[in-house]
Amino acid sequence: MATAVFVHPHPDDEAIFTGGSMRRAATLGWRVVLVVATGGEEGAMPDWVMVDAADHRRMETSAAADVLGVSELHYLGYRDSGMAGHHSNRAAGSLAASIDAAATDLAALLQRVSADAVVGQDPQGIYGHPDHVAVHQVVSQAVAATGVAEHLEVTLDRQWLGDLRTRRIAEGRLRPEAWCAAGLAALGVAPCGSGWATGPDDPPAPLLRFDVTAEAQAKQAAMAAHASQVPDALDFMGIPPGVFHHVVGHEWFLQRGAPGPLAAALGLDPVEAEP
Repeated sequence: MATAVFVHPHPDDEAIFTGGSMRRAATLGWRVVLVVATGGEEGAMPDWVMVDAADHRRMETSAAADVLGVSELHYLGYRDSGMAGHHSNRAAGSLAASIDAAATDLAALLQRVSADAVVGQDPQGIYGHPDHVAVHQVVSQAVAATGVAEHLEVTLDRQWLGDLRTRRIAEGRLRPEAWCAAGLAALGVAPCGSGWATGPDDPPAPLLRFDVTAEAQAKQAAMAAHASQVPDALDFMGIPPGVFHHVVGHEWFLQRGAPGPLAAALGLDPVEAEP
Protein backbone atom coordinates (compact mmCIF):
# COMPACT_ATOMS: atom_id res chain seq x y z
CA MET A 1 0.00 0.00 0.00
CA ALA A 2 1.43 3.38 -1.04
CA THR A 3 1.70 6.06 1.66
CA ALA A 4 0.95 9.77 1.21
CA VAL A 5 1.93 12.15 4.02
CA PHE A 6 0.12 15.49 4.21
CA VAL A 7 1.90 18.04 6.41
CA HIS A 8 -0.08 21.05 7.65
CA PRO A 9 0.70 23.89 10.07
CA HIS A 10 -2.49 23.93 12.15
CA PRO A 11 -5.61 21.92 12.84
CA ASP A 12 -8.21 22.75 10.11
CA ASP A 13 -5.64 23.48 7.37
CA GLU A 14 -5.89 19.86 6.25
CA ALA A 15 -9.63 20.14 5.61
CA ILE A 16 -9.49 23.58 3.98
CA PHE A 17 -6.58 23.05 1.61
CA THR A 18 -6.41 19.28 0.95
CA GLY A 19 -9.60 17.71 2.28
CA GLY A 20 -10.76 16.57 -1.14
CA SER A 21 -7.38 15.20 -2.16
CA MET A 22 -6.95 13.29 1.10
CA ARG A 23 -10.40 11.75 0.82
CA ARG A 24 -9.79 10.73 -2.81
CA ALA A 25 -6.39 9.20 -2.00
CA ALA A 26 -7.91 7.18 0.84
CA THR A 27 -10.73 6.01 -1.42
CA LEU A 28 -8.17 4.86 -3.98
CA GLY A 29 -6.45 2.71 -1.38
CA TRP A 30 -3.60 4.97 -0.33
CA ARG A 31 -2.50 5.01 3.29
CA VAL A 32 -3.09 8.66 4.20
CA VAL A 33 -0.95 10.04 7.02
CA LEU A 34 -1.76 13.49 8.40
CA VAL A 35 0.98 15.43 10.21
CA VAL A 36 -0.03 18.62 12.06
CA ALA A 37 2.96 20.73 13.03
CA THR A 38 1.40 22.82 15.83
CA GLY A 39 -1.52 22.73 18.23
CA GLY A 40 -3.10 25.91 16.82
CA GLU A 41 -2.97 27.55 20.24
CA GLU A 42 -3.02 31.09 18.80
CA GLY A 43 -6.32 30.61 17.00
CA ALA A 44 -9.23 32.62 18.36
CA MET A 45 -11.59 30.36 20.29
CA PRO A 46 -15.33 30.90 20.86
CA ASP A 47 -16.72 31.30 24.37
CA TRP A 48 -18.37 27.87 24.33
CA VAL A 49 -15.02 26.07 24.27
CA MET A 50 -14.43 25.06 27.89
CA VAL A 51 -11.09 23.22 27.57
CA ASP A 52 -7.56 24.12 26.50
CA ALA A 53 -7.51 25.43 22.91
CA ALA A 54 -4.95 22.90 21.69
CA ASP A 55 -6.83 20.00 23.30
CA HIS A 56 -10.09 21.11 21.73
CA ARG A 57 -8.52 21.53 18.31
CA ARG A 58 -7.01 18.05 18.54
CA MET A 59 -10.50 16.65 19.09
CA GLU A 60 -11.77 18.55 16.06
CA THR A 61 -8.87 17.32 13.95
CA SER A 62 -9.50 13.72 14.97
CA ALA A 63 -13.13 14.04 13.84
CA ALA A 64 -12.11 15.63 10.53
CA ALA A 65 -9.46 12.95 9.98
CA ASP A 66 -12.07 10.23 10.35
CA VAL A 67 -14.18 11.87 7.63
CA LEU A 68 -11.18 12.17 5.31
CA GLY A 69 -10.05 8.56 5.67
CA VAL A 70 -6.81 9.32 7.49
CA SER A 71 -4.99 6.17 8.60
CA GLU A 72 -2.57 7.87 10.99
CA LEU A 73 -2.62 11.28 12.67
CA HIS A 74 0.61 12.71 14.10
CA TYR A 75 1.56 16.00 15.78
CA LEU A 76 5.09 17.35 15.60
CA GLY A 77 4.45 19.05 18.94
CA TYR A 78 5.49 22.64 18.19
CA ARG A 79 3.63 25.73 19.33
CA ASP A 80 1.54 27.92 17.05
CA SER A 81 3.71 30.90 16.01
CA GLY A 82 0.79 33.29 15.59
CA MET A 83 0.30 35.81 12.80
CA ALA A 84 3.21 37.59 11.11
CA GLY A 85 4.89 40.21 13.28
CA HIS A 86 3.54 38.85 16.56
CA HIS A 87 5.96 38.27 19.45
CA SER A 88 4.91 34.60 19.46
CA ASN A 89 6.83 34.15 16.16
CA ARG A 90 10.05 34.08 18.18
CA ALA A 91 8.81 32.21 21.26
CA ALA A 92 10.76 29.16 22.35
CA GLY A 93 9.14 26.02 21.01
CA SER A 94 7.19 27.82 18.30
CA LEU A 95 7.35 26.26 14.85
CA ALA A 96 8.75 29.40 13.21
CA ALA A 97 11.65 29.38 15.70
CA SER A 98 12.29 25.63 15.39
CA ILE A 99 12.71 24.92 11.67
CA ASP A 100 15.74 22.62 11.87
CA ALA A 101 14.44 20.62 14.83
CA ALA A 102 11.04 20.19 13.20
CA ALA A 103 12.67 19.08 9.94
CA THR A 104 14.64 16.44 11.82
CA ASP A 105 11.46 15.23 13.53
CA LEU A 106 9.56 15.09 10.25
CA ALA A 107 12.38 13.26 8.46
CA ALA A 108 12.32 10.57 11.12
CA LEU A 109 8.55 10.25 10.77
CA LEU A 110 8.74 10.03 6.95
CA GLN A 111 11.20 7.17 7.26
CA ARG A 112 9.12 5.44 9.93
CA VAL A 113 5.95 5.43 7.81
CA SER A 114 7.83 4.70 4.54
CA ALA A 115 6.43 7.74 2.77
CA ASP A 116 6.04 7.52 -1.01
CA ALA A 117 4.75 11.09 -1.40
CA VAL A 118 4.80 14.19 0.78
CA VAL A 119 2.55 17.23 0.55
CA GLY A 120 3.75 20.50 2.10
CA GLN A 121 3.16 24.23 1.50
CA ASP A 122 4.31 26.66 -1.18
CA PRO A 123 7.29 28.95 -0.41
CA GLN A 124 5.20 31.88 0.77
CA GLY A 125 2.96 29.67 2.87
CA ILE A 126 -0.05 30.41 0.65
CA TYR A 127 -0.78 33.69 2.43
CA GLY A 128 2.35 34.45 4.42
CA HIS A 129 1.49 33.01 7.82
CA PRO A 130 4.77 32.21 9.63
CA ASP A 131 3.73 28.61 10.35
CA HIS A 132 2.76 27.99 6.73
CA VAL A 133 6.10 29.36 5.56
CA ALA A 134 7.81 27.24 8.21
CA VAL A 135 6.07 24.09 6.94
CA HIS A 136 7.43 24.80 3.46
CA GLN A 137 10.94 24.94 4.91
CA VAL A 138 10.48 21.96 7.21
CA VAL A 139 9.07 19.71 4.49
CA SER A 140 11.70 20.78 1.95
CA GLN A 141 14.50 19.93 4.38
CA ALA A 142 12.92 16.62 5.37
CA VAL A 143 12.39 15.57 1.74
CA ALA A 144 16.00 16.43 0.93
CA ALA A 145 17.20 14.41 3.92
CA THR A 146 15.10 11.33 3.21
CA GLY A 147 14.88 11.31 -0.59
CA VAL A 148 11.10 10.82 -0.71
CA ALA A 149 10.36 10.48 -4.41
CA GLU A 150 7.28 12.71 -4.79
CA HIS A 151 6.96 16.20 -3.32
CA LEU A 152 3.88 18.38 -3.82
CA GLU A 153 3.12 21.77 -2.27
CA VAL A 154 -0.32 23.14 -1.48
CA THR A 155 -1.00 26.53 -3.06
CA LEU A 156 -3.77 28.64 -4.59
CA ASP A 157 -4.17 29.77 -8.19
CA ARG A 158 -4.17 33.54 -7.73
CA GLN A 159 -5.18 34.18 -11.34
CA TRP A 160 -8.13 31.79 -11.10
CA LEU A 161 -9.37 33.44 -7.91
CA GLY A 162 -8.99 36.90 -9.46
CA ASP A 163 -10.94 35.86 -12.55
CA LEU A 164 -13.66 34.36 -10.32
CA ARG A 165 -13.88 37.63 -8.37
CA THR A 166 -14.22 39.64 -11.58
CA ARG A 167 -16.96 37.38 -12.96
CA ARG A 168 -18.96 37.35 -9.73
CA ILE A 169 -18.84 41.14 -9.38
CA ALA A 170 -20.00 41.51 -13.01
CA GLU A 171 -22.87 39.11 -12.30
CA GLY A 172 -23.90 41.10 -9.23
CA ARG A 173 -23.18 38.14 -6.95
CA LEU A 174 -20.22 39.65 -5.10
CA ARG A 175 -19.77 43.13 -3.67
CA PRO A 176 -16.97 45.12 -5.36
CA GLU A 177 -15.30 45.69 -2.00
CA ALA A 178 -15.18 41.97 -1.21
CA TRP A 179 -11.98 40.01 -1.80
CA CYS A 180 -9.94 43.13 -2.44
CA ALA A 181 -7.49 42.85 -5.31
CA ALA A 182 -4.58 43.67 -3.01
CA GLY A 183 -5.52 40.73 -0.79
CA LEU A 184 -5.68 38.36 -3.74
CA ALA A 185 -2.27 39.54 -4.91
CA ALA A 186 -0.77 38.17 -1.69
CA LEU A 187 -2.24 34.68 -2.13
CA GLY A 188 -0.77 31.60 -3.72
CA VAL A 189 1.11 31.81 -7.00
CA ALA A 190 0.79 33.73 -10.25
CA PRO A 191 1.91 32.78 -13.77
CA CYS A 192 5.35 33.86 -14.89
CA GLY A 193 6.72 32.91 -18.30
CA SER A 194 6.57 29.20 -18.96
CA GLY A 195 6.22 28.19 -15.31
CA TRP A 196 4.83 29.49 -12.05
CA ALA A 197 6.79 31.89 -9.87
CA THR A 198 7.04 30.60 -6.31
CA GLY A 199 9.83 32.65 -4.80
CA PRO A 200 13.04 34.46 -5.75
CA ASP A 201 15.19 31.41 -5.04
CA ASP A 202 12.84 28.74 -6.36
CA PRO A 203 12.69 27.47 -9.95
CA PRO A 204 9.33 27.51 -11.73
CA ALA A 205 7.18 24.55 -10.72
CA PRO A 206 4.20 23.12 -12.60
CA LEU A 207 0.86 24.08 -11.09
CA LEU A 208 -1.63 21.21 -10.77
CA ARG A 209 -5.37 21.38 -10.09
CA PHE A 210 -7.64 18.85 -8.40
CA ASP A 211 -11.41 18.90 -8.97
CA VAL A 212 -13.03 18.32 -5.56
CA THR A 213 -16.60 17.89 -6.86
CA ALA A 214 -16.87 14.19 -6.02
CA GLU A 215 -15.41 14.77 -2.54
CA ALA A 216 -17.23 18.05 -1.79
CA GLN A 217 -19.55 16.53 0.81
CA ALA A 218 -16.67 14.93 2.72
CA LYS A 219 -14.61 18.12 2.51
CA GLN A 220 -17.48 20.23 3.84
CA ALA A 221 -18.04 17.76 6.68
CA ALA A 222 -14.33 17.83 7.57
CA MET A 223 -14.34 21.62 7.61
CA ALA A 224 -17.49 21.63 9.74
CA ALA A 225 -15.72 19.35 12.25
CA HIS A 226 -13.49 22.34 13.03
CA ALA A 227 -16.43 24.28 14.45
CA SER A 228 -14.27 26.47 16.70
CA GLN A 229 -12.51 27.90 13.63
CA VAL A 230 -15.08 27.38 10.87
CA PRO A 231 -18.40 28.16 12.58
CA ASP A 232 -20.29 27.92 9.28
CA ALA A 233 -18.74 25.79 6.56
CA LEU A 234 -21.07 27.47 4.04
CA ASP A 235 -19.88 30.97 4.94
CA PHE A 236 -16.19 30.34 5.30
CA MET A 237 -14.10 33.48 5.89
CA GLY A 238 -17.05 35.66 4.91
CA ILE A 239 -17.23 34.18 1.42
CA PRO A 240 -20.91 34.12 0.44
CA PRO A 241 -22.52 30.73 -0.34
CA GLY A 242 -22.87 31.53 -4.04
CA VAL A 243 -19.10 31.78 -4.36
CA PHE A 244 -17.91 29.45 -1.63
CA HIS A 245 -18.49 26.17 -3.44
CA HIS A 246 -16.57 27.47 -6.46
CA VAL A 247 -13.58 28.34 -4.27
CA VAL A 248 -13.42 25.05 -2.37
CA GLY A 249 -14.30 23.09 -5.50
CA HIS A 250 -10.62 22.99 -6.45
CA GLU A 251 -7.36 22.29 -4.70
CA TRP A 252 -4.02 23.35 -6.15
CA PHE A 253 -0.51 21.97 -5.86
CA LEU A 254 2.96 22.85 -7.06
CA GLN A 255 4.91 19.86 -8.34
CA ARG A 256 8.48 19.68 -7.09
CA GLY A 257 10.68 17.45 -9.19
CA ALA A 258 9.40 14.70 -11.43
CA PRO A 259 5.72 13.68 -11.56
CA GLY A 260 4.84 10.94 -9.11
CA PRO A 261 2.21 8.28 -8.39
CA LEU A 262 0.08 10.42 -6.05
CA ALA A 263 -0.46 13.12 -8.67
CA ALA A 264 -1.23 10.40 -11.22
CA ALA A 265 -3.67 8.63 -8.91
CA LEU A 266 -5.52 11.84 -8.09
CA GLY A 267 -5.63 12.80 -11.76
CA LEU A 268 -4.16 16.25 -11.12
CA ASP A 269 -4.57 18.51 -14.15
CA PRO A 270 -1.73 20.83 -15.21
CA VAL A 271 -2.65 24.51 -15.26
CA GLU A 272 -1.01 26.39 -18.10
CA ALA A 273 0.25 29.93 -17.59
CA GLU A 274 -1.43 32.39 -19.94
CA PRO A 275 0.86 34.21 -22.40
